[in-house]
Amino acid sequence: MGQAAPKSNRGCAVGAIVGAVVLVVLLIAGGIGAYVWISGSGGDYQATPDCTVGENSALESLLPGYEQQTNQAIDTGGQEWWDGYQCSWITSSDASGMPATASMIIMRNQNRPGTTGAEETASDLASQSEGFTTTPVQGLGDEAASWYDTEYELGCVGVRTSNIFVSTCYDAATDYSYSSSISESEAVAGAEQLARAAVAGIEATRS
Repeated sequence: MGQAAPKSNRGCAVGAIVGAVVLVVLLIAGGIGAYVWISGSGGDYQATPDCTVGENSALESLLPGYEQQTNQAIDTGGQEWWDGYQCSWITSSDASGMPATASMIIMRNQNRPGTTGAEETASDLASQSEGFTTTPVQGLGDEAASWYDTEYELGCVGVRTSNIFVSTCYDAATDYSYSSSISESEAVAGAEQLARAAVAGIEATRS
């Protein structure tokens, strides 16, 4: 069998150039795609709600005449893929009803190398509830769990809604001197009430 006619040097050169151009285009496209993915919102939320999302009718019903005690951004240590706020409220000294406290943490994660914003937020939920006996909370965010902190006598609920994590905790006294707290079930129910109201406000902005 005779040999096939050899391809011209020009054809090889053209083929090499075309191949190089395709490679460069692919590299550029891949770089753009990677940049968009890494710098993307990581989920349905592109902005982090502040403490005002926790100031609603649920908070007013549990802490009549509440006063804001904490409203500050969380120090991320220079990590730019996440941010958040820590918030807390107490009943005012002249408020009706028993003394009570409520707190909330909000964190939003963006994509970063090795994980998505939503995955990182799921890790936040797991980390926040670690060491406690948790109970799944149905119909709240994408996933949610409740627990009771026996050391501080706080009922808490953690929620992931896409790439935002919300944690609420609640306690109230049974007397004006705050010598004893409400039951575990009451504290957890209060935390869930706060979480549902806050998450409803957040999800109203979901894109």
